[in-house]
Amino acid sequence: MVETSAPVTSSWAECGLLLVGHGSRSYPDGALVINRLIRALREKNLFAEVEAGFLHQGPRIETIVEAFSAKRIYVVPVLASRGYTADTVVTGRLELEGPVTMRQIGGTERTFILCDPLGTHSSVPATLAERIAEVKARHGLATGETEILLVGHGTRRNRESARRTREIAELLEGLGAARRVHAAFLDQAPKVDDWRDLVGARSILVVPFLMASWFHGARDLPERISLDPLDPAIRSLLLDPGAAGPFTVGDHRLWYLSPFGNEPGLAETAVAVIRDFDANHSFRSPTSCTDLIRASTGNGRKGK
Repeated sequence: MVETSAPVTSSWAECGLLLVGHGSRSYPDGALVINRLIRALREKNLFAEVEAGFLHQGPRIETIVEAFSAKRIYVVPVLASRGYTADTVVTGRLELEGPVTMRQIGGTERTFILCDPLGTHSSVPATLAERIAEVKARHGLATGETEILLVGHGTRRNRESARRTREIAELLEGLGAARRVHAAFLDQAPKVDDWRDLVGARSILVVPFLMASWFHGARDLPERISLDPLDPAIRSLLLDPGAAGPFTVGDHRLWYLSPFGNEPGLAETAVAVIRDFDANHSFRSPTSCTDLIRASTGNGRKGK
């Protein structure tokens, strides 16, 4: 669970919040998860403006920034980890040069504050462990007879993507979530297609450490572990948290959990990510922007 009792920064009321999603031209309904997150954050009335932009569908992040009237904008990548997308694509599209970048947009100087991706927050392992415990309790699964397949995207272009998935797998095993917790990936070794070579138990919980439900979470991943993505039980996980199963695959019984992006407390995680940035950078007022830029770049040079 995310701690929400700590005070928030009063100056947030003058700031904008930009949520950055991956998006997909082929599966635009994947944006429904982020749109739900936007509504939850707007209901909190913490920020002057809350908008979303995407990398691979509209509205694009490089154009949605023009819709903001706020001069200070927090940027929160709705991604599971750091890596190529967060560290190269997002920063490149927004022309960000560090944790704080000052840019001229529409004749107005804007300050962009780049926060860590949602999936990197310290509360994530405990959140996943709680959901796993609920599934085990509901189906009478003994910890010593259950293993977990934690599935991340991964990429050969940046090691950070896989590192976070492996880190959470180790933490879940340390929390006693299952007998073993195995990290597997969609786009690098060990690939999820080879899951039978990784697991040793009969009862397996498949936990997608993914932010969106649609192509990867609802079609690609189920097919690659020999499940039917059109099964009504799996389709029910497109937007809602929960678990489907058991499904019999060979000698194994599989339970398929909804992707991490469906967690109902994701809005609190986003607030916590922003609060952590403020605390870690002593970022409390608009006048501190220049000092933080000097500290992070060495010269206080403004972004383009």
